[in-house]
Amino acid sequence: MSLKYQRTVSFIFILVVTMVTWLLLFSSSSTQAATADASVQQSEQAESVNQEQPIIRPELILDVSIDPEPIVGEIVTLRIKVTSALDEPDVLLMVQMSDEIDLIAGDLTWNGTISSATPLVHEMSIAVREAGNWVITINSGASSFAVDSERLHLISTANSGEVIPSAEYRVVQSLDTWPGDPSEIIPYEIPKPPLRTENIDELAPQAAGQVTIQGNITFGFEYEDCRFASWNCPGQSVGVIQDTMPLRNAQIRLYDRATVGSDTYLATVTTGSTISNSGFYAFTVDNIDPDGDGTGIDPLVLIFPMGPEFAEKVTIYDAVGTMYFEAASAPDNDLGDGTIYTFDYHIPHAPSQTDMGQVMYVFDQMANEAYGFLEDELGWGNSEVVKVNYPQGCIFGAVDNSCYIGEIEGIAIYDPDGARPDVIIHEYGHFVLSRYLGDIPVVQACAPVFNHSFTEPTIAPSCAWSEGWADFFQMAVQNDPDYVGRDMEIPDSAILPLPGDDPASWEAAVVATLWDIFDGTGTESSGFVDNIADGFNGSSDNGIWNLTTQMANNPNDIVQFWDLWIANRNSEVDVGCELLDQHQLLYELIIDIIPANSGEVVITDPPSEFDCPTLNKFLDTRFVELQAVPATNFAFSQWSGDATSIDPILYIPMEIDRSVTAEFVSIASPTPSSTPSGTPTMTPTP
Repeated sequence: MSLKYQRTVSFIFILVVTMVTWLLLFSSSSTQAATADASVQQSEQAESVNQEQPIIRPELILDVSIDPEPIVGEIVTLRIKVTSALDEPDVLLMVQMSDEIDLIAGDLTWNGTISSATPLVHEMSIAVREAGNWVITINSGASSFAVDSERLHLISTANSGEVIPSAEYRVVQSLDTWPGDPSEIIPYEIPKPPLRTENIDELAPQAAGQVTIQGNITFGFEYEDCRFASWNCPGQSVGVIQDTMPLRNAQIRLYDRATVGSDTYLATVTTGSTISNSGFYAFTVDNIDPDGDGTGIDPLVLIFPMGPEFAEKVTIYDAVGTMYFEAASAPDNDLGDGTIYTFDYHIPHAPSQTDMGQVMYVFDQMANEAYGFLEDELGWGNSEVVKVNYPQGCIFGAVDNSCYIGEIEGIAIYDPDGARPDVIIHEYGHFVLSRYLGDIPVVQACAPVFNHSFTEPTIAPSCAWSEGWADFFQMAVQNDPDYVGRDMEIPDSAILPLPGDDPASWEAAVVATLWDIFDGTGTESSGFVDNIADGFNGSSDNGIWNLTTQMANNPNDIVQFWDLWIANRNSEVDVGCELLDQHQLLYELIIDIIPANSGEVVITDPPSEFDCPTLNKFLDTRFVELQAVPATNFAFSQWSGDATSIDPILYIPMEIDRSVTAEFVSIASPTPSSTPSGTPTMTPTP
């Protein structure tokens, strides 16, 4: 089977803006010349009459070719040459292809600088999967308004190998045909071709004239048991663990290996992810002989760890890695009909700039751990794709980091963080929140200082919310209260210092609150964690995901989220109000009564939204109003402890934990001596 292609070219001249700009510049220069010396002016005018000034307009010209002739199933080169009339500092090149055309190597977009002296040559390896009339569209645009586009029609026939080039043509189009503001480079979303997958849970019955190629694919990797440096792992040591696991949910392609010329594409499957078939692949195909070297297929199995078709759920771009692995190659097998041929392959972990085993680990954490969690909780579909750059860091100041940059740029995973699952899933959490809410990532939310350390307050509550939510997402995915060595079930001030007066600006306060709503493993007797388990999705409207993304909600900080949770919880709010106590954001007020059953103490002022009055816990800096109420046959005597007074109404400041005792006496008993009435005196507290 062979392929013809018909080529149509569309070239856009942009004249209006350029001419207006030139006329304005000419008018400006004429005005300046009028103020100069008369003789100089006459000389310049005479020179301008005798010497015509050339005008170079912004212009891009695309020249596109395919080499060799694109036979169906063969890998060929798509070559795009971009020539510019001027030096262009910001040029965007975009390629769209029909779903039946596979991208084998190269990028569908390019953005950069083009010199007028040196054209850009952009090459891509592609392959057409099946016969038909398929289209490749190439668009280019520059910040100077220069644009050009071309379209290739690849026409496949069953009985003709002739290449018929089309008549080239150019069409002048008006400026408003360029989408959006032509002064800006238009962001372009890479189209994701549909998968050609087969059921790999069990092998299809072998029919006459068919063959099965199958196997298991694994990869080696390393990870840290405590993800950052030792200062971030209180009481723990950093250890690097090396391991091997199956390659799950990755695309595998089958080709017939040619002894001469291009290999022939046959099929694509996705490796298994269940307990029974994890890392397993299987192709059952017609046992044809496309290259004619014998009587049967010569199988070549390829793994593509990069590019937009590596996986349904996460697109991994490794800036320096190899394009693909040959999982199996048999150039002259000539498999017989009914054969089941097994090829197993292991991707080694080799610490270097081309450590593809670690690339597979980054992919697995996002595509299987994080994405799999969302599949189970929310039923996510395979359209939730994010671009991932690894190893590639973000630089804030002089420090390399991992970060989520935004919808177009995607996630950048700094090289050492490729072994830190907490960080990998944390960055994926930013993508998840951004996907639904347009939640601004750290580049904006924590600007200009980019400080969101666990041990320090952030620049604003919105920064703490963005980072704390991503911390919590990692914990929820792993079902583990530990984030980089900090356990949210242990309210230990040695791990976290006491927050200041604005707990909403503390990343730790956000993640502790969300985790306590999620897990429900604490008990009231612990005094620090709640026993509610609303989970990630929750029942009805009280789950974290629902409150964060549904019902037109878009909380920008933990206080706004708290208000939503309280309003929708509808029960057990008093128990839930322990949440912010996780890291001593509230202080406890212990109240005793002497003698027993002689009276009660009533909190008379309305509690703050963060107070837990039923547990006698109050927000920092709160003044709590207490009233001593004697029982029958008793009278109030005095307050003792951290505050002393004979007035039954007492105001006590809650900047630390406090303890007071309400003393009552029997009416028949003599009244003991007391301190003079007036302003309560506070006992100094160390």
